[in-house]
Amino acid sequence: MASSTLKNSNPSIADSVWQPGQHLPELDGVRGFAILIVSIYRFSKEVRFEGSDSRFFHALMGFGERGVELFFVLSGLLITGILLEAKEKGSGLRIFFARRALRIFPLYFFSVFLFLVVLPWVWGSPHPFELASQQQLYLWTHLTNLRMSYLNQWCFGYFDHFWSLAVEEHFYFLWPWLVFAFRPRSLFVTAIGLAIIGTIARVLYAAVYSNSLAPHVLTPFRFDALCVGAALAVALRQGMIETKHLVWAKRVIVVSFVLVLVPTLSGKRLLTIPDIGWTTIWGAGLLLIACLPKTHWMSGWMRASWLRTLGKYSYAMYVFQSPLIPVVAGVVSFPIIRAITGENYSAAAFYVTSMLSLTFAAALLSWHLIEKHFLRLKPTATPKPLGISEGNG
Repeated sequence: MASSTLKNSNPSIADSVWQPGQHLPELDGVRGFAILIVSIYRFSKEVRFEGSDSRFFHALMGFGERGVELFFVLSGLLITGILLEAKEKGSGLRIFFARRALRIFPLYFFSVFLFLVVLPWVWGSPHPFELASQQQLYLWTHLTNLRMSYLNQWCFGYFDHFWSLAVEEHFYFLWPWLVFAFRPRSLFVTAIGLAIIGTIARVLYAAVYSNSLAPHVLTPFRFDALCVGAALAVALRQGMIETKHLVWAKRVIVVSFVLVLVPTLSGKRLLTIPDIGWTTIWGAGLLLIACLPKTHWMSGWMRASWLRTLGKYSYAMYVFQSPLIPVVAGVVSFPIIRAITGENYSAAAFYVTSMLSLTFAAALLSWHLIEKHFLRLKPTATPKPLGISEGNG
């Protein structure tokens, strides 16, 4: 989960798009929005009550799952910008990989150790992380999504959400070699081509095979969003996007949002076309507005301080949100809260809000005890071209 200052390598591009080296707080806000809707979706799955109200509630909350695609598009944008800058400065890939490792690995491996080694020892058997413990090799090696695809099932319990981190790690390993191998214009074509191929392959697989999980978690089928973000980064840096494209960005957001929301409410996957394909386009439009002149009302909410704060701690929030559910269940759970309130929706709202607060507190603690200390070790030979704060990687 990468940093956020867009730097333009094309001096001829109009200053109205962005200033070279400019920090883009809007991207912090987009990241904050993504972790917000993903967290609401995650915690709402713990809310269970009967009747048509329950079906509507979960269908509506299901939109939050689409925040993962937004994370992917954003990662593609930011990582590609960092790599292009490193390439131009002749920094090589060693520093890039070192910085990624220091950002991702300390918290990730700490969380796996905490929840699969320390807590089970304290908890005793059985403990809520049994499923993950039985096949933890895949967690230690970032191969959870491959295991899920092979078995066609969510098989890691409260660590199921780590499939998306595995996809991003695979992207971080593979994509830099292509960035350094191609010129920017060729890289743009390559990114678009891979996005199209990945989309077609995923849809065909979903249509032909009975494995319903692989199209959603297997790395080659999820590269389209990352590659769309990468193509956007190249286009912005090469002056291929102008302020007039703001109108198209707004239209794309409106149309794609409707095309995502309607199938989400209906609960139908439709060969992944609306929930993954259209969400990727929606996310790209959203990021395009973030990178263009700050005259649109959407740029205002992207700069909201509370969203940017969520964006700063989004990585740790994503890591901790699911494992925290069973850890605090004896004190904070939907059944406990509903027994107090006696009403479904107020209990659901209180539960989700409480878990959001606890997750944010855990992320804040993680930042001060773990993450910021490792970030100080990052090599500094590479300028930070896309600088969200270091808190976002």
